Amino acid sequence: MPSSRSAPNRISSTADAHKKQYNAPYQLRTVPVPHALGPTDLLVKVAAASLCHTDGVVRAGAFHTALPCTASHEGAGTVVAAGSAVMSLAPGARVMCGIPGRLCGRCADCTGPEARRHYCANVGGHTGVTRDGCFAEFVRMDAVATVRLPDAVSFETAAPLACAGCTIWRGVLLADLKPGQWIAFVGSGGGLGHLGIQFAKARGLMVVGVDARDEGLALSKKVGADVVVDARLGDEKVVEAVKKATGDVGADVTVNVSDAQTAAATACAVTKMHGLMIQIAQVREDIGCCSLW
Repeated sequence: MPSSRSAPNRISSTADAHKKQYNAPYQLRTVPVPHALGPTDLLVKVAAASLCHTDGVVRAGAFHTALPCTASHEGAGTVVAAGSAVMSLAPGARVMCGIPGRLCGRCADCTGPEARRHYCANVGGHTGVTRDGCFAEFVRMDAVATVRLPDAVSFETAAPLACAGCTIWRGVLLADLKPGQWIAFVGSGGGLGHLGIQFAKARGLMVVGVDARDEGLALSKKVGADVVVDARLGDEKVVEAVKKATGDVGADVTVNVSDAQTAAATACAVTKMHGLMIQIAQVREDIGCCSLW
C-alpha cells in the first residue's frame, strides 16, 4: 500500500447508503474504511452530502453502474489522511469533494482551461456513479479534483456546490458578460437557478429571474434577482416584461435551467437579437448533470 499521512488506523468500519439494485431504495450497510490510498488520494471524513438529479439517473441504471455502489457526488468534509504525493491538502483541511477521480493530466481538457478539466476522457471514475460516493462516514477522493473550503463556507453550503454549483457557475462563465449587462435565468428559483443568480450578482450583472412557481419566484427575488417574471403569464407577457426591464432590448444572455418542455423556447424569446442562450437543463430523465457529463 502506498504510504499515506495520518491514516486513521483506529477506525475499522463505516456506515454508508448504497444501491444494491436498480430502482430500489438505498440501503444502509457497514463497510471497511477505505485505506489503500494512492499517491494523489485523500481520505475525507464526510460532514455533509447532498442528493442530485444524477443520483436518480444512476439509481435507474442509465449509467450501468456496477452495484453495490455508495451514492452521492456532492460532499464536503475534513481530510484525515493524504497520499504520498499530495502537497496542497494536509489532514485537517476542510474540503469540497470533487466528482472526477484520477484525471489523466495529459489530455487537451486536463491541460486546457480549468473549467474543462472534468471532461477528461481518460478519467479514472466518477464519485457516486462509477466509484463509491459521499453517502458514507468516509470517502476516498482525488486531491486533484478536491477543493479547500474557506472557513466562512459551511459544509452544508459547500456540498451541493460540488455539482449543482459547478454546473451553473460554468453557465455564468460561458455568458462572458461585463458588469451591468443583463443575464436571465429560466427556472431561476430551482436548485441551479438560485445559485446562478448569486454568482451573476457577485460578478456585477443585472439579473432577470423567470420561474413558474410561487416559491421559485420568491426565492429568485430573495437571492438577488433585479427583475422577477412569472412564466405562467405566457411568452408574450414574459417577453414584454423582460424588454421593459432591459430598455426594450432583451437579455444579453439567457441560461435555461428548467426541464419544462417549453422552457427553451421561452429562454430564446427573452434573449435579445444576436444574444446567446445557454441550455443546461435536460428534459430527458436518463441524462445526468452537465458538470459531470
